Amino acid sequence: MSEKFKSPDFAANRDPEFRYRSGFQHGAQAVFEFARKKGMSAKDLKELEKLICVKINKWRHDPSANPVPPKL
Repeated sequence: MSEKFKSPDFAANRDPEFRYRSGFQHGAQAVFEFARKKGMSAKDLKELEKLICVKINKWRHDPSANPVPPKL
């Protein structure tokens, strides 16, 4: 899953908002990995992955979006 979240422009971007959003997405990814290792059901993992891959990723790359991340 982690390869889906790699951003090639992260190292070059020093914008605090960009880094905040990137860090939030990275934290969500860590929660996913923890849940997977602890045996969360496949259905719930799929929902969590969808949240991270769709909602959080969209929020992260939309600078006009509210700075508050999407709700779970």
